[in-house]
Amino acid sequence: MRGQHTDRLRAAFERNKAQPKAATPGPDYIARIDALTVAGRTNWFGLLGYLVFAFITVLSVEDADFFIANRQTQLPLVNISIPTLSFFLFAPILGAALYIYLHLHVRKVSEALVAPEPAPDGVTLERRIKPWLLNDLILRRHHPKAIDRRDLDRFSDMVTIALVWLAGPFVLGAIWTNSFVVHNFWLTSLAGLCFFGSILVGAISWRKMEQDTCAPIKLATLDTARMYARAVPLLILVLLYGALATKGFPLRPDYRTFFSNAPLIMPVRPFAVSPNLREAQLSTLPTDQADPIVARAKYRGDWCRRVGHPPLICGTLPSDRTEVPPFQRSDRLKWCADQSTPLDQDACETYFATKDTEFEREWRDFRGAQIKALPKPDMRNRDIRKADLYAASLTGVDFSGAQMEGADLSGAQMEGAVLWRAEMAGASLRGAQMAGAYLRGARMEGTDLSDARMEGANLSFSLLTGRQDAPTLLKSTALSASINDGGAEGRGFDRSHLRREDRFPKHLSRWQREGDRRLPGADGRPLSMAQGRAGRYRVLRPLARLVRGQTIPELF
Repeated sequence: MRGQHTDRLRAAFERNKAQPKAATPGPDYIARIDALTVAGRTNWFGLLGYLVFAFITVLSVEDADFFIANRQTQLPLVNISIPTLSFFLFAPILGAALYIYLHLHVRKVSEALVAPEPAPDGVTLERRIKPWLLNDLILRRHHPKAIDRRDLDRFSDMVTIALVWLAGPFVLGAIWTNSFVVHNFWLTSLAGLCFFGSILVGAISWRKMEQDTCAPIKLATLDTARMYARAVPLLILVLLYGALATKGFPLRPDYRTFFSNAPLIMPVRPFAVSPNLREAQLSTLPTDQADPIVARAKYRGDWCRRVGHPPLICGTLPSDRTEVPPFQRSDRLKWCADQSTPLDQDACETYFATKDTEFEREWRDFRGAQIKALPKPDMRNRDIRKADLYAASLTGVDFSGAQMEGADLSGAQMEGAVLWRAEMAGASLRGAQMAGAYLRGARMEGTDLSDARMEGANLSFSLLTGRQDAPTLLKSTALSASINDGGAEGRGFDRSHLRREDRFPKHLSRWQREGDRRLPGADGRPLSMAQGRAGRYRVLRPLARLVRGQTIPELF
C-alpha cells in the first residue's frame, strides 16, 4: 500500500516537471502571494503573541490558585485578573482556534508558491514577493533555484518549523498538563482535545505542504484516511493519560491493610497528580487570634474583667481540659468568704463551676462566629487526593464529601473545619490542630492521627481504623471529643485487624495507660444506652457488653 502511494507521488512529481512553466510570474500572481503573505504574517504574529501570553500565564499559576477564590490569575500585558479555572477553560480553546486558523491559511500559501519557476532575467521569486519565513521554507523545499542561498538557511528552516508547527502544541500541552492538579476530568479532557487537535492539524498541514512541494518525505505518503486512523490511538492515549493523571486507577484499595503490603502497581490512587498546597493560606485568622490557646487566654482576661472577677481569682484556663490549681481554689474560697453574702465551700465551687460553664459557652460562640466570618474557599466535594497540605491554614474550611485520600495534612491548622463524610483514607493528620472540627461520618481508614489536637471534635459515626503495628489514634492524641447517640467517636481499631489477644478492651486499657483518657465532651450517660445503635458497629458491640451499666467516668 505504501509503495502505491509513493508511486502516485512520484508520478505527480513527473507531471509537474513536464508541465510548461510560466516564463515570468504575472502581476496578479505576485499580488495574490503578497496578499496571502500579509494575511498569513498577521495571523502568525497574532498566534505567537497569544502563545507567549498564555505560556507566561501558565508559568505564573500556582496550584493554590485553583482552590483559593480570591487568588485570581493576573493576565500579563493587559493587567486583568480572572479566575484561574476560567483561564484554563478558555485558553486552550482560543489557542487551538488560532492555531487551526493559521494552518488553514498555510495550505493556500504552499499551493500558490509552488506554481512558478524563476524568471529568465535571473530575479528569483523570493525577491518578487513580500518576505516571510514560511515563504522561504516552502521555496527552499520546492526548488533551490526559486530562492537565493544564504548562510543559516537550515537554522531559519528550523526556527520556522518550531514557530509555525511546534509552538502551538507545546503551549497547549503545557496548559493540558498544568490542569492535572485540579483533578477535574472534564477540564483536563477539554484541554487534551485542544492539544490533540493542534497536533493533528499541524500534521495534516505539514503533509499538505510536502505534497505541494513534492518532497519525498514519509509523512507525505500518508493519505488522509490513514492519517486519521493513526490519530485515533493518539487521541485515546491523550484522554487516558488525562484520566489517570486526574482520577488515578478506579480500583479502590483497602487502606486498613494497604500500607503494610501495598502492591507496587497500585499506590494510593496511583498516577494522580498531587496538588502542592504546602503552607497555603486557604483560610486564616488574624495573627493575634491564630493560636487558639493565646486567643482563649486573651478572651478569658477580657471576660474576667467583664464579670468583675480579679485575675488571680478568675484564672486563665488555657483550655477546657485545664483543672483549677490548688492555690487558686484556696484563693477562690477566701474570695467567696469575703463577699457581702458569704458562700460556703460547696456553694463557692458551684458558683465558679457555673461561671466557667458560662465562659466555655461564650468562648465557643465567639470563636465560632470568628471562624464563620472568615472568607473561605468552597472545598465541598472537591478532589484533593494526595494533596500536600503540610502546615496549611484551613480554619473553618468546609471539606464535606471531599476526596482527600492520601493527603498530607501534617501540622495543618484545621480548627472548626468541617469534614462531614470526607474520604480521608490514608491521610496524615500528624500534629494537626483540629479543635472543634466536625468529622461526623468521615472515612479515615489508615489515617495517621499522631499528636493531633482534637479538643471538642465530633467524630461520631466516623470510621477510624489504624495499622496494628502503628496505633496512630490512641497514643499521643488528644481525644476530648463528644460521644453522642452511640456514635463511633472513639472507634480506634477494627476488630478484623487485631489479634485475638488484642481486642478492643485491651486497646482501651492501653489508651488509659498511654493516651489522654479525659473526655470532657462525654455526657456521662451509661454506655448501655448506646448499645442499640452500637450493635450495628462490631467495634462498639464488645465494648458495650463489657461496660454495660457503667458510665465513662466509672470505666476509668
